[in-house]
Amino acid sequence: MHHTLPARLRCVPEGILRVPNDMDFIGGLRVKQPQLWSQSTCQGRNDVRINVTKIQRERHTLPSEAPYCQLLWTQHSLFGLNPTRNPRWRGSKDERKEKITMDRDLDRQEYETWDRVLTNVVAHDHIVQLYQDQDFLNRAVCRFAGAGLANGEGVILVSTLSHWNGFHAQLEAENVDVRAAQKRGQLTVVDAAELLPRFMRDAMPDPAIFPGVFGNVVAEARARGGYPKVRVWGEMVNVLWERGDVDASMNLEDQFDQLIKKRDIAVFCSFLMDNFNDDVHARMLPRLGTNHSHLIPVEDYARLERAVADALRKTVGPDEGRALESQLLSRYRPPFNMPRSQAMLLALRQFLPTVADSVLQRSRELYAASGTA
Repeated sequence: MHHTLPARLRCVPEGILRVPNDMDFIGGLRVKQPQLWSQSTCQGRNDVRINVTKIQRERHTLPSEAPYCQLLWTQHSLFGLNPTRNPRWRGSKDERKEKITMDRDLDRQEYETWDRVLTNVVAHDHIVQLYQDQDFLNRAVCRFAGAGLANGEGVILVSTLSHWNGFHAQLEAENVDVRAAQKRGQLTVVDAAELLPRFMRDAMPDPAIFPGVFGNVVAEARARGGYPKVRVWGEMVNVLWERGDVDASMNLEDQFDQLIKKRDIAVFCSFLMDNFNDDVHARMLPRLGTNHSHLIPVEDYARLERAVADALRKTVGPDEGRALESQLLSRYRPPFNMPRSQAMLLALRQFLPTVADSVLQRSRELYAASGTA
């Protein structure tokens, strides 16, 4: 049984549904305080018509004999903002400056691939990689280490034995003389399984012990080779993560983030983590954003860009997808540097959580399919 549509919701002859500002469900998609405009209000603006099957407010629904209504929805009112002649210049001077900077950062991140991020690290950078295969891990760590050695920096690798064997072979294949680098004190390899217990107390990293233990590792590496600039890759956080000790892993990340500033080092860590997992997006990435500067979510950024764009358009429609992409990225504040397409996935989860999982799963399928084509 359908409830009578309130008088304040009425379809005009042109088939446009006028919706009051407090309506918070659009076509079954929950958005934050949408403000929709009449046709006369929107003349001359960049409008988008979206097909919706249902507009719901509490118990009120459209009758079944009206399965599709044309909803006039201005792009610039998606989040309850009053549209202006140029949406880029909304808000105060500081807000406008912040938005333009963010837009440029996202544009730059679209082209700044992970290998460039790892090559060009500077002190205080804290980079996190998500990986699922050993080859991607090997390539990323060896790019990070190889660039540091070539730049005359000290390099510390805190690795499990099995992973170090893979890194050693990869570095040698890339014409890095590993033994010579170790002999001159430029490359330091530390056993993660041996170092981790030295600062763990009651299944948690002890903040009174960790800075001294790892600080000594950095100080000894600097003194041994005379290399003031030091970059570190480590997987102790991942060892804890794979054990299921999530709180301990994130606590250690926090302590690394504090140590980075005190010791003037750059740190890179890697997690065996699926970037297309909804729980990773809902829980882990926001947490990692509190203690990292850069995210490397996948190996192929161009493939991810295509997969996310196609997934969004398949989910909400081609015209709507393009409008959503523009609006969501203009409002989203990424917690750390990442590719535009990754920011789009996280923006969907923040602003349109009802479609975030569908887009994420379609992105997984399209990303995997394009890799085997």
